[in-house]
Order: sequence, then structure tokens, then C-alpha cells
Amino acid sequence: MSHFVLVLFAFVCLMSTATASLSPLSQTIESCETLLYPGLTHCFDYLGYLGKGTRMHEHPSSSCCSVLRDAWKVDPECVNFNVLDGFIRVRYWDFDRDTRRLDHLSSTCGIGSLKSNPRKFVFLT
Repeated sequence: MSHFVLVLFAFVCLMSTATASLSPLSQTIESCETLLYPGLTHCFDYLGYLGKGTRMHEHPSSSCCSVLRDAWKVDPECVNFNVLDGFIRVRYWDFDRDTRRLDHLSSTCGIGSLKSNPRKFVFLT
């Protein structure tokens, strides 16, 4: 029985160390996942090429903006460029997105302001 407790303690310590070592951006991406997944896919026809026979839409859909607006109401950081870009890179690694459009997605949907949604250069570690 004491061996089991020791193994359980070691596992808990390992998990808390792994969580503590996440960068602030990684932690934000992780906490925003429930707000963005899978709804952010509604933005893909605006953000990038979806394959043969498709073309990028000129404006984001109302569904796309609704997902972002709902996420912004819960946590404005979730619609920050770096969080959205990081989330797409982690969750949809093979999606070829237009980062220029992604950078302006929130303002195109009428969400937040430049002060509440700055583009910061932060790298995932």
C-alpha cells in the first residue's frame, strides 16, 4: 500500500511541475480551448485556403464572429492574436492560415479595441 502512495505522490509532483513549466501564453491557450474549440473552425473559410475548389471568403461569417464574441465576453485574452495563432498551430497544425487576416480578425468582427487586444510578440516555449 505504501508503494502505491509513493507512486501516486511522484505522479502528482510530476504533473504539477509540468503544469508549472508552461509558458503564460501556453497556459492562456489551454484555458481558452473550451471557448474556441471547435467553433473557431467557422473562421477558417475567412482565414485560409481550405483545399481544391474553395476560396477564402472576403469577410468572416457571423458564426465566426459569434464564437469570438462569446470567448471575448468570458476572457478577452482568448481573442488576442497570439492566443488565436497559438491555438490554431497547436490544435490545427496543418491549417495554412493568413496571419494578416488573423491579426485583424477581432477588429473585423467588431470585438474589443486596440488597447484590449494588442498584438504582442510572444513565442511558445
